[in-house]
Amino acid sequence: MAGRRDVSPKRWQITWPVVIGAALMLLFFLVFGLNRNAAVRREVNAREAGLQQSLSRKEEVQLSLKQQVDDIGSKSYIESHARSDYAYLKPGEMRFEVVNAEVLDNYTQEEWQVITDEMALDQQDGSAKP
Repeated sequence: MAGRRDVSPKRWQITWPVVIGAALMLLFFLVFGLNRNAAVRREVNAREAGLQQSLSRKEEVQLSLKQQVDDIGSKSYIESHARSDYAYLKPGEMRFEVVNAEVLDNYTQEEWQVITDEMALDQQDGSAKP
């Protein structure tokens, strides 16, 4: 039987260094994957925080615009813009324009009261005359 060959399948021999090497490779890929996942999660959280801030700013702007839209149709809004933009005066009102504002800086509160009282008296005298 010298010519007979052994036809049994060859067994793989797994040695401890191969097992340890494979375990280390699996551990490396696991740690690498977890670190990559953590980095992506941090990036997504940062983008989410930025988007939340942007959303809150846009909501504030939206509320402001809604308030403006509500105010635009009101009588007080129309009157205030007519007064500031078109110098609108109600009957009996007078308009004063200060040309040299530095002159007014030196008046005290009492002096201002005297000036306004004199203007009120002048206006009453002017309206009482025919």
